[in-house]
Amino acid sequence: MSSNNELSNFNRYRALAMIKLGEWFDSRDMAFTLAVQTIYSKVDNWIEDGYEEESAADLIVEIMTAVRLLDEILDDFTETRASINNLFEGDGYKGEVYLTNKNACAKHRKVTILPAVVEPIEYQQKTPKKKVVKSEA
Repeated sequence: MSSNNELSNFNRYRALAMIKLGEWFDSRDMAFTLAVQTIYSKVDNWIEDGYEEESAADLIVEIMTAVRLLDEILDDFTETRASINNLFEGDGYKGEVYLTNKNACAKHRKVTILPAVVEPIEYQQKTPKKKVVKSEA
């Protein structure tokens, strides 16, 4: 088993993606819960009320409002997932893996878990130039 510092670039990408999606959901879980509970309770009320025409119209409006909220959440999720996918480069992700503390000041907002991968610099040794010997002919 490898240590965190030996993660492949692909697994670094996966770790960052899971963190970012978790942070995304954490910031929207109340809206998601509200929409789902509204739909569930309104459908339950509709069934219990025996499909009365007047109350059914009001319930459908409330249900559709919750569905629109879910649609907005889905749009936001799709946009967030696309931005995460854009972090993936040819062989994975070499940037830092970090958490975002949304309530912190700008200086302390980002908490680095794994630093960015630093590619070793290959030095080329200079080869001495050959001296050209002029022949005296």
